[in-house]
Amino acid sequence: MQHNHDTMQHILILLAFWLGCLAVAGATGDDKKFIVHTDTIEGLFKEQKTLCTYHHLAQGQTIYSLLKFYNISHSDLKELNPSLSESPKVGTRLTIPFRKKAFLSHMTPDFVRWKYAPVVHTVQAGETVYRLTVMYGIPADTLLKRNKIANHVLILGQKVHVGWYSTAGVPAEAAAATRHYASDPHLDRLRRSNAELRAKFLDQAAVSKPMKETGPAYWMRSSNIDLFVLHDKARVGSSVELYNPQSRRTVYAKVLGRIPAGSQDPLIKIVLSEPVGKYLGSVDKKVFLRIKYTP
Repeated sequence: MQHNHDTMQHILILLAFWLGCLAVAGATGDDKKFIVHTDTIEGLFKEQKTLCTYHHLAQGQTIYSLLKFYNISHSDLKELNPSLSESPKVGTRLTIPFRKKAFLSHMTPDFVRWKYAPVVHTVQAGETVYRLTVMYGIPADTLLKRNKIANHVLILGQKVHVGWYSTAGVPAEAAAATRHYASDPHLDRLRRSNAELRAKFLDQAAVSKPMKETGPAYWMRSSNIDLFVLHDKARVGSSVELYNPQSRRTVYAKVLGRIPAGSQDPLIKIVLSEPVGKYLGSVDKKVFLRIKYTP
């Protein structure tokens, strides 16, 4: 009996030590870690335009370290948080751009759970399964199956698991991805072309009110170095306005012709030349755009 008592006491001591270690870890939590695998990252559309997430500033974290971890500029942070002070208090909730380069929509063969935190999107008014698939780059069947969604119906306030976010932060190349042409020798020419096409678009708009549509676009890698698009409704030769809510960039392009039948996903609204896709700050070949055009 004494032996059993000693064994039980030993187990209780070990259990108390283990729980104590957990309590200490929970109390300190290495406060400079911005994301840990036990966190849940909330994805949301800021004013229905830009894909963002929230970060609550913890003890020991600074604006400088936050900018470095998420690889964003101070001006971008300020734009999303207009009332941000230079010395925000612990617990301050900040809106942060959501970077797809730090995001996985599915588990890869080398997936390591503690290196990623789950991402959950809270459904807002007017959002659809299709929009979530476009913005997060996740196949619809994967999204539906993972969340047991029936008949493509989303409920306001519903929590939808869309993927995982890296606990290591945003890689530098992800932040740089929106600056493809920073040192490109054609940049000045593209800027001039964009300015000319903008002026043409405004002239068109003065004569006829532009039509509007939103939806996925696709850009192809090619040797083409001009701002061209293919569109099935816009007048050939006219100028269209393209807005990327992810990068908040607007680009103007010339309509070269129609989208060849059967060459693309039927849901694709417009096909972009490579310079248009890059100038829009698109990291992925598929991007959700707002389009204005003259029929």
